[in-house]
Amino acid sequence: MKIRENEPSFDVSRHRSKKELTDCFSESKEPRSGCIKLIVQRQADGSRQTPREAMLCEEDGLIGDRWAHDPKRKRVEQIAIMDWRIASVIANEQSLTLFGDNVFLDWDIGVFTIGQRFLLGEAILEVTTEPHNGCAKFAMRFGAPALKWTCQNREEKRRGIYAYVIQRGKVQVGDTLKMMNLSRRKP
Repeated sequence: MKIRENEPSFDVSRHRSKKELTDCFSESKEPRSGCIKLIVQRQADGSRQTPREAMLCEEDGLIGDRWAHDPKRKRVEQIAIMDWRIASVIANEQSLTLFGDNVFLDWDIGVFTIGQRFLLGEAILEVTTEPHNGCAKFAMRFGAPALKWTCQNREEKRRGIYAYVIQRGKVQVGDTLKMMNLSRRKP
């Protein structure tokens, strides 16, 4: 099933219950690598590209992503980032490009705080105030239980975070995240 013609298709038979999601995610206790597992450029026609490397810049976010051409774009939603392990559990063997996020990290996204800056490849990003919530498309692709599961315990940021680019730079699959500050910035 697809929402838009060129988007990746999804399979409703792959939807998991909240209990299945909790159980599957609880089983994964291996150490986190902090590396980029996947980069996704969303195209204007709905298709997705998964380059091994890409450029991030202050004006356009992920170069080649449709965000830069959206007349309703908000800088606080420039780069969508999700925990690769959580996404893998929710997707249940479907393509992670279904999420619409730009970067998937092997990292506990819940540790990020608003205003926190981090180095990703050669780029510097900052976590925004915008909450990254699921939507009707998310529920359609992964099921209402997955949407509810990502929304419970919001401090865990299971749906992910938004960040914007502070300093342009190249990112590539395998690059490791480096935290720049650990304290919350004052508004």
